[in-house]
Amino acid sequence: MDPRNAQLAEMLVSYSMAVKPGDNVLVETIGEDTLELSREVVTVALKRGANVQTEFRDEAMLRRLLLHGSREQIAALAQFALPRMEAMQCYIGIRGASNTRELSDVPPEKLSLFTELFQDPVHLKVRVPKTRWVVLRYPNYAMAQQAGLSLDGFADFYYRSVRIWSGLSVRTPISASRSRESR
Repeated sequence: MDPRNAQLAEMLVSYSMAVKPGDNVLVETIGEDTLELSREVVTVALKRGANVQTEFRDEAMLRRLLLHGSREQIAALAQFALPRMEAMQCYIGIRGASNTRELSDVPPEKLSLFTELFQDPVHLKVRVPKTRWVVLRYPNYAMAQQAGLSLDGFADFYYRSVRIWSGLSVRTPISASRSRESR
């Protein structure tokens, strides 16, 4: 395990989300590469007394749902996800798909349908305005390739950037109440 994940998890839960005992927290993970950090986030949130829910999403599986699923199938995804999101105080999204182009051959009308029936009601109308939330990309081979770096080189760059960000944010903290009011 990369020891920097423990520090990042602590920063996400304690600082970015200001998780309090009793908060309902959804940790949504995309891609197997993100599991190590996601496990750390879950552990830190549980130690803070949160009620943690987890969701693992695989882009290849989503691709199949979109390619072969009906309008009703896509609407059913939101039917179950919406009440859960409405019950959350915090959302932590950790993204690290191994193929950033996995949905590239999904017809545009299916992607639009997914946006209309799932993304808009669940994320844009509930998560964004009504929860404390953070979404981050996690360093993996796909991101390293896009940056033209080795995985180790990209991970070092990533964690240096996180340290710089955390150093800046420590000087200008956003209180949990102010972050909720602005969302």
